[in-house]
Amino acid sequence: MRNGVVRCVVVILAAAGILAGPGRADAGFMANTLSYEYLTPTVGTVTNSSTFVVTGGVERSSLFNGNTGTDVANFDVSDNSVLVQFYATGSWTPAFFNGFHLSDISNTIPAITGVTANSATNMSGFGTGNVSFDANNIFVNWESLSFTNDPPTVVQLDVTFAGGSVATPLPPTLLAGFLGMGLLAGVRRFRRA
Repeated sequence: MRNGVVRCVVVILAAAGILAGPGRADAGFMANTLSYEYLTPTVGTVTNSSTFVVTGGVERSSLFNGNTGTDVANFDVSDNSVLVQFYATGSWTPAFFNGFHLSDISNTIPAITGVTANSATNMSGFGTGNVSFDANNIFVNWESLSFTNDPPTVVQLDVTFAGGSVATPLPPTLLAGFLGMGLLAGVRRFRRA
């Protein structure tokens, strides 16, 4: 009999979306095509560019350093983050702009509403002033900053999108109503038995 009460409550809560867990209103970068450009010495000067589809692996295994003419880092984009992990030691030369630009060239991704440095970021001097964004673009300017491979320098950016990444919780009054209906259904079933 107790099982009947529990089952009724579980069914009602699941129907209300409470047990379904957090959901996404919109997807992020995953399975979408992005444009990558390396820009230096100004935002208008493209020194390297490509397009790629965001998958579960590293999108670019060669972040090119125009200062040295060598590849220096892995570039990995996931659904809601950008990770650059350096495997070389060096620095970016001073310039008006020396960094990369990511953009949604197909206009298929929800609007970008926030870009913040993750706590894993350990590039000395890197902060919020090095990142700018709008609805379809992210710019990272790390001019004059340095990187190392031992331990590896990491820059990880967390990206939020319009629609958010977590479902909106039910209002407390609606939640109480669903719980009450579940308990009443359970008590009725209990009395019949």
